[in-house]
Amino acid sequence: GYCTDVFFDEAMRFIEESQDTPFFCYISTNAPHGPHNVEPKYYEPYLDTCKTEDYARFLGMITNIDDNFGRLRAKLQQLDIEDNTLLMFMSDNGQSAADGGAPVYNSNMRGQKGSQYDGGHRIPFIARWADGKLVGGKEISELTSYVDFMPTLLDICGIETPAGQPEFHGESLMPLLRNKKPQEYWDSRVVVTDTQRVPYPLKYQKSSVMKNRWRLVDCQELYDIGADPSQEHDLASEHPALVAELTAEYETWWDVCAKQFHTDTPISVGNFPSRINGMDLRNESGLFVCGQKDVRDGKQVAGYFSVYAEETGTYAFELCRWPEEVDLPLTAAIPEGEDVEIREECIPENRRDAYRSSNELAIDLAQFQIKDVCIEGKAVQPTDRSVRFEVELEGGKQYELRAFFYNRKQSFNTIPYYIYTSMSG
Repeated sequence: GYCTDVFFDEAMRFIEESQDTPFFCYISTNAPHGPHNVEPKYYEPYLDTCKTEDYARFLGMITNIDDNFGRLRAKLQQLDIEDNTLLMFMSDNGQSAADGGAPVYNSNMRGQKGSQYDGGHRIPFIARWADGKLVGGKEISELTSYVDFMPTLLDICGIETPAGQPEFHGESLMPLLRNKKPQEYWDSRVVVTDTQRVPYPLKYQKSSVMKNRWRLVDCQELYDIGADPSQEHDLASEHPALVAELTAEYETWWDVCAKQFHTDTPISVGNFPSRINGMDLRNESGLFVCGQKDVRDGKQVAGYFSVYAEETGTYAFELCRWPEEVDLPLTAAIPEGEDVEIREECIPENRRDAYRSSNELAIDLAQFQIKDVCIEGKAVQPTDRSVRFEVELEGGKQYELRAFFYNRKQSFNTIPYYIYTSMSG
């Protein structure tokens, strides 16, 4: 099925099963995003007004999300729980460009995804909760941030932060939504964002320090988005005191974040069987496995995975090239005629080969290392679908997991694209 449809279908199934008890449901769509695969009924209405088919497909993906969000609201209404359900909609970054560099709508904001200007990181946040008095189309213009999300949910649920928990950088938005904090507080609030997307950020690069209507970009350029929403007129030379104030705020933020540059956020293993994916890879190059084509081609990448052992015991790690549902040997390509069926009209013509072809991989050895112990490599046989390693891990600790597939006679090596983990025995 189509991912967005499947995600919402499963969410609604979960909600229906959980309707009589408190529940939390988080739907993280992988759309709109390239490749812009979507049914013709969604993108064809935009073809006459878009300069490229790719942009029409991008808008079609948004329309599909809108349809699914409507289905979700209808389900909540059908179950008679909509008014007592806090429903939120957010995005993860600003507008992204369509293939070919065609201009895209961005509400006259400067920059797109990855930019330090508002067009790169300003996103919608829409909430409805009738029983909580969050209705009526009220518009909130005060400066808020994604770091406020967790404190807001905890506040709504009446949950106190556990003792010893690190302090949240954000805060609950309920006082803002209910006018219980003075306006002066929100006007003086400072939020910092960084959009470098690299393992080790560089100071002052691709940053924005925000306070009310002011934006200090890269600690050099100053913009008043109230008067200049497109951020075209640099006012830094006219407001040196404000530049100094916001730079000091950035320095404080940097000191907090820099302490964590060498600390990975691990994947939890041990409480239940789980799967580690190639996209979870950590390295300094920033290269990882992203999408079916990389798996089919046998993309060569290197790095490690960060895992956290929940319990003490014996852990099993199954190293795979293909996901379990494909059920093919590590070295095999997908046989012609046995590949997945695709609806070609839903996929851009220049992307269809990504779903049709695959490569055999000359793998003859699997290597596994964790807990600073390098376990002896295991030979890979032509019929092997996975290679299993077992290791004793102490619960409550974080580990670097390194795993590779090799060919000892050729210069080929890469990671397992899928690692299935479980407690052994």
